[in-house]
Amino acid sequence: MLTGSERRRAGLRAALGAALLVALFGGNALGCNWFDAEAPNDELGGERLDPDSEAIAVDDRLRAYAACRIAVATAFAENWDRYSDQVDDEGRPRRRREGVYLRGIPQSTFRGCRRAVALSTGGLEASSATRTATVELLAVAQGYAQLTRELASYLETEGWREDDWAELSVHDSRLRAAYGSWQALDRDLAAKLDAAHSDNDARLLVALGKRGDALQLATRRVVVEARPVNRCLMREPAATAGSCDAAYERFVSASERFKSVYETDRSAADQVFWMSTFANDVEELRTVYAEQLRRLGQRRTREPDRRALVEAYGSLMRDAETLNFDFP
Repeated sequence: MLTGSERRRAGLRAALGAALLVALFGGNALGCNWFDAEAPNDELGGERLDPDSEAIAVDDRLRAYAACRIAVATAFAENWDRYSDQVDDEGRPRRRREGVYLRGIPQSTFRGCRRAVALSTGGLEASSATRTATVELLAVAQGYAQLTRELASYLETEGWREDDWAELSVHDSRLRAAYGSWQALDRDLAAKLDAAHSDNDARLLVALGKRGDALQLATRRVVVEARPVNRCLMREPAATAGSCDAAYERFVSASERFKSVYETDRSAADQVFWMSTFANDVEELRTVYAEQLRRLGQRRTREPDRRALVEAYGSLMRDAETLNFDFP
């Protein structure tokens, strides 16, 4: 069960996730139609891109799909934590006197996602597979969200007073099945995104390096080097002692480079929207990685540590997407 501080932090991150999607896709995301009713917009105009532009275009799309995934996962994790804390595995209230309270997940949760999948892949094969996986995930995710709203209606109208919670068990079986299906698709999308990023990251850094913006390059390199550490620490079966050290050292090097560039002209760097928050994320993630590696070496890895890892990594990724080098 989450502590009060953890709930407040989860709520803040959920709010930031929503703000992130608005920042990524603009105000038009608030009025778009359902994703499966939209035709992709081919903003590339059918022109063949040079290698540098292609690497940046692929990254733009991958980050849009990743932002969608993180926003949905944040909303679902908060919803499921609240539900499973109140309802047992048999679909019965854990504390009958207190009852069950649950807010349904609104359709607005998926607004940014629908905007993301409406973007054309521009013929870029690297982003095509991830777009397909995102569309598949959204279909199941929206089904789960609909079930949460139906359950919330049952609870709000106090139907349980008439059936002594009998209908709750019916909702429960459907909810668990849909949540399990979403989890499987979420893992698949995460793997596809990670693989696509890994294939594109080296080309991306070369392309950004040619632009001459040292701070932007340094921030992106931190994100790039964070991925393999996260992949190593989260893999199953668990990593062995020392197997993640090389990836961690590259992340440390990237974070030190970022810190050096950031602090060279702090006042100018903080003109970049959300940069100070991102800088804090880098330090927090480095601390979490170091602690996780230490515990891994002592064979003391426990679920709370993995949860801290997920939260710190997700925060860095969300805030990296919120950075705006052209603001205001």
